[in-house]
Amino acid sequence: MLTFLSIILFLLSISVSLRANLSQEREQLNNKIKETKKYLDGLPQIDPIVDPKNALIIGDAWRFYASLLQTKDMQFPSGGGKYQMQTLNAFNNALYYANDNDPAFTIDVSMRKSVLLKMMGRIIDALEAINTGLEVCHRFPNNCTSNDEGKMLNYKAMSLVTNGSVAIALETFKASINLAPNIFSNYLGMVECYKELKSLNKAEWKRVLEALEIVMQAYKTGASIVSAETDVYGKETVISYVKDKSDNDADTSIFWALYHAADKAELYNLAWKYLGIAHEYELSIRPKYDPNMSREQLKHIKNIFIPTFWIKGIGSKSTLPIFIIGMMRSGSTLLENMFDAHSDILGMGEDSIFNANLQELKDKLVSMATDGSDVKDLQRAVGEYAKKVDKLMIKTVKKDDKNVKFKHIVDKMLFNYRSIGFIHYVYPEAVILHMVRDPMDTILSCFTHKFDHYGLEWSMNEAHLVDQFVIYLQIMHHFRSVLPGRIIDIRYEELVNEPERVLRSLLQRMKVEWDPNVLEYFKFNRIVQTHSQSQVRHSVYNSSIGSWRRYKTELQQIKVKLLPHIDALMREGGLPFADKMNWGLEADYDYRYYG
Repeated sequence: MLTFLSIILFLLSISVSLRANLSQEREQLNNKIKETKKYLDGLPQIDPIVDPKNALIIGDAWRFYASLLQTKDMQFPSGGGKYQMQTLNAFNNALYYANDNDPAFTIDVSMRKSVLLKMMGRIIDALEAINTGLEVCHRFPNNCTSNDEGKMLNYKAMSLVTNGSVAIALETFKASINLAPNIFSNYLGMVECYKELKSLNKAEWKRVLEALEIVMQAYKTGASIVSAETDVYGKETVISYVKDKSDNDADTSIFWALYHAADKAELYNLAWKYLGIAHEYELSIRPKYDPNMSREQLKHIKNIFIPTFWIKGIGSKSTLPIFIIGMMRSGSTLLENMFDAHSDILGMGEDSIFNANLQELKDKLVSMATDGSDVKDLQRAVGEYAKKVDKLMIKTVKKDDKNVKFKHIVDKMLFNYRSIGFIHYVYPEAVILHMVRDPMDTILSCFTHKFDHYGLEWSMNEAHLVDQFVIYLQIMHHFRSVLPGRIIDIRYEELVNEPERVLRSLLQRMKVEWDPNVLEYFKFNRIVQTHSQSQVRHSVYNSSIGSWRRYKTELQQIKVKLLPHIDALMREGGLPFADKMNWGLEADYDYRYYG
C-alpha cells in the first residue's frame, strides 16, 4: 500500500482510543450484555400458559437484557439508535413470557417499551404500549399503585406533546400530577405545554412560579406532596399541601420548571438562580465530564485529517445522504423540517446511521493498514460501507411507508461535525450543510435546556460549555482549511428572515428542484424529538434572535472566557460570516436584519 496512506492509517489507529473513549464502566456494560445474551440463548422454550412461574423468570431476564441495551443506546453520541430494534424485540419477548401472569411486571415493561418507541419516533405505537399498561392497571388495581398510573400518564403526556397534541398533553400532565404529585417531570411538562400554548400572561406565570416553589421545597426536604391542584386560573394555589417524608427520585425537572416559569414571568435574576440550582443538582447525579477527551479528539482530528488523507478515486458516488451539522441549538431541526416537507427529501430526526456504524469502518481501515491491502481494496471497503449505510437509511425511512418516494435522506446528527473527514471520505459528492447561529444565542440555548443524554454534561457548566463551543469552532475551521468549499455554511438569522430566498439558493446549490412546501413545513405535523419541537410546529419567527441579552449580566463570565478564543479565530480567518454576525459578543449589537 502507498506509504503516505500507511502513515495516515497508523495515525488513525492511534485515534481508535477515541472510539468513544470507552470507560471501564462501558466495558463492563458490554460484558454484561454478552453474558446475558449467552444466558438467554441457552434457555429452553417455555409456554407461559403451561409454566407461568418459569416463564416469568425468563421474561425478567429479557427485561434485564432490554434495559442493558437501552443503556448502551443512550451512550450519546456513540449509540445513535443502533440498538433500538434489539431492545424492542427484547421488551416484546419479556411481555410474551409475562403473559399478564404478573400485572406489575407487564405494567413496568409496557412503560419502558413506550419510552423506547417514543425515542424511535413511533409515537402511535408508544401511545398504544402505554395504553396497554393503563388497561392492565385498571384491570388489576391491587397490583397498580397511584404512582404507577401517574407515571404511565406522564409517559403518555410526553408522547402526546411529541405528537403535537399539546392541549391534551397538558390535561394528561395535570391528571398525572393529581395521582402522583412526586413525579417532578410532570411540572416541567406542564410548564412547557403552557409555553407552547401561550395561554398564560405574566401574572399567571408568577402564580405558577409560586406554586412550583412549594414543590421545590418538598423536593429539597424529601417531603411527600399528597395533594395537588393544577388549575392556575382558580383562586387556590397549584399545590395544596405537603407533609411526611418520602423517597423522591433524583429528578431535577422541578428546577428546570422553575427556571422556565420565572423566565416567562420576566423575573430574570430569579430564573438564573433556579437555573444554577438545576445545573448543580443535575451534575451531582450525572457522570463526571472530562474536558480532556474533547481536546484530545481535536488534536487527533488535526493530525489525521490533513489534505493527503483523501485519496482520489476513493469514495462512493452516492448523493443519497444530506448531512446537517453544527452546534446544538443552532437551528438544524428547523432546516431539517423544511427539507422534510420537500417531495424529494426525507428526514430521519436525530438518528445517524452513518455515525452509529462508523466504528466498523474505522476498525476495517486500521486492519487494512497492516495486512498488505492496496488502494483497490480500500476503495472496495469504503464502497461497501457506503452501500450498507445507504441501505440502512432507506430501510429506516421505509419502515412506516414502504411506498414513500425520495431522492435524498437527511442525517442530522449535529456531532457529525467531528466526522466531516470520514463523511467526505465515504461520500465525497454528498451535501454537507453547516448551521451557524449567533454565538451567545447558541450558548444561552444550550445552557438553559435539559438534555437527558449522557455525554452532554458540559452544557451545564460555564467553563465546559465555552470549551466545547470553542473546540467546535476550531474543528469547523480546520475542515474548512483542508477541504475548502466542501461545507455549505447557513446562517440561522438569514434563514428565518428570508426563508424563501435562502432555501431557493440552497436547493439550487444542492441541485434539487424548488418545492414551495418547504415554506409550509409546519403544516405537516412531523414528529420531532428535540427541544425545538415547539418551534417547528409554527411558521418561521425571528423573535429569538438576540434573546441572550435579557441575561447579559449573568452571561458576563461566559463572555469573558469565550472572547479571547473568538478573537484568535477571527485573526486566523476561522469564523464564518465574520462581517455579518456578532462575533464581538456585544450586548448593544444591532440585530436588525439587513440581508
